[in-house]
Amino acid sequence: MLAAGDRAPIFQSKDSEGRHFHSYEDHVTGWPMVLVCPPSRDGGATERARRQGLEIADEGAWVILIGGDPPAGPATGAPGGNHPRFRHLPDRGGKLREAIAGEAGAAVVVTDANQRITHIYSGQPQETQLAAAHAEIEAAAAARSARPIATHPPVLVLPRFLSTEICARLVAKWRDVSTVYQGDGLKSEGFEKETGDFKVAIGNDTAAVSQLVLRDRDLVTALDAIVPKRLGPEIEKAFQYRIKSREDYRIACYAAEAGGFLAAHRDNPTKPTAHRRFTVGVLLNAGEYEGGGLTFPEYGGEFYDVETGTAVVWSASLLHGVRPVTAGSRFLLGAHLY
Repeated sequence: MLAAGDRAPIFQSKDSEGRHFHSYEDHVTGWPMVLVCPPSRDGGATERARRQGLEIADEGAWVILIGGDPPAGPATGAPGGNHPRFRHLPDRGGKLREAIAGEAGAAVVVTDANQRITHIYSGQPQETQLAAAHAEIEAAAAARSARPIATHPPVLVLPRFLSTEICARLVAKWRDVSTVYQGDGLKSEGFEKETGDFKVAIGNDTAAVSQLVLRDRDLVTALDAIVPKRLGPEIEKAFQYRIKSREDYRIACYAAEAGGFLAAHRDNPTKPTAHRRFTVGVLLNAGEYEGGGLTFPEYGGEFYDVETGTAVVWSASLLHGVRPVTAGSRFLLGAHLY
């Protein structure tokens, strides 16, 4: 079942006018997409969806109408021609509808320009779902402006990687665990003594952070159902590397009262860490602290301050650090990948 944060399935089909459509062709990608599965038992739903869908397409999105009766007329945008970003796919076998809408049957799925799902609207009248999708596409168009940048580190930023609900569960788990061992950033006796969750407290001139090594079976299983399928394809596309495994998930807390920070360092400089290829960090509580930006000093003085649930992925060879947290506590889920 699809959810916000997942990639939309890649699909191809003939449209109602006999043209071949592939969802991952160059002229399709790079635009937000609205996938519309109208109610199958409402004879007029397809035509109403077409009218609303054309308005959405005018805002700068691809609109794909899946199933239902063929539209009454051409998908006209500008006078005299077919709309370049509207397609109706008959989907006579219903397989595409099933892949997109699942048990909901009738739904509207919105993706960002990277074809990652932002919202799934279901359980409401189709007109209400499409109105919400229209408002979302309008807001995305307003927020996406063409502007020059001077430089940036070679990192990958993935909004909506984890839901706010699972982020809150991870923060609560960190607060619940009281078993603490000391560590120096490289080793801790907790790894030899514990089979369950435990914390490693690091307090020296290179870091002030408390990391929970996560071994809770339910949480690890929940994360493993999400992280590989959302992260693997993005790393393959951006860095042409296939992730095969990971180290323990860790929940890190940088608390202002403890002087929380992380000095600039690399994640794979020693023999025990040389296998690491990438690191992922997912922010768990945006807006609840001050300071704490993620930096990559080899590539400039900018720092990352992202929304809750956003993942940042970087090569384990990159120099990076966390600026001092000056108020509150910054929580992060992290893992080293290889």
